Amino acid sequence: MNLKDILLLPNIVTISRIISIPFIIYLFSTNKFHFAIGVLVFALLSDFFDGFLARKLNQSSLLGSILDPVADKLILLSLFGFLISLSISPLIYFIPLASRNISQLLSIPILLFNKIQFKVKPKLLPKIATTMSFILLFFYLASLAVSREPAFERFFWLFDVESPLNFVVIPMILISIVLEIYIFITFLIRFVKIYKGTEDTFE
Repeated sequence: MNLKDILLLPNIVTISRIISIPFIIYLFSTNKFHFAIGVLVFALLSDFFDGFLARKLNQSSLLGSILDPVADKLILLSLFGFLISLSISPLIYFIPLASRNISQLLSIPILLFNKIQFKVKPKLLPKIATTMSFILLFFYLASLAVSREPAFERFFWLFDVESPLNFVVIPMILISIVLEIYIFITFLIRFVKIYKGTEDTFE
């Protein structure tokens, strides 16, 4: 892995996504909702543009393939953790989400420590789960910006109980919980292999 790859434009875009995390939290915490949503939209769109730029400019790199999923996981863990601190997002969803993403992040230093030439191969199911999490994250933060409330006395509901959007959001939460638990359990088997040095794939 060449550290000079950090200067490649796609990787700069990915790193900017990571750097945006504390700014998003600060802007939401200080009720600067318009700016917060703007930075959030930039962060979410950059997830598409870094890959697009890497293909368009022929600047794909091992570092970029690692940074991209790491950035996604850090955004989800940080911003959903922020929502949990405001009693907005359900804890029953955050626990499997955090368990899966933290365990996958922990595999990186183990692979590097074992000096294994590892591959980054995102699978379809984790991609779907991550996409659903980003959609839920945007809805939760957008609802916070619209309502102007520092915290909600709600557990499973995104908006008011009678809101028709709950017929979309609640199934998404339930499906996401099932996906996160399944991915976490299946990854644990691979995590043991990574720890033993018999697995060389990160997702």
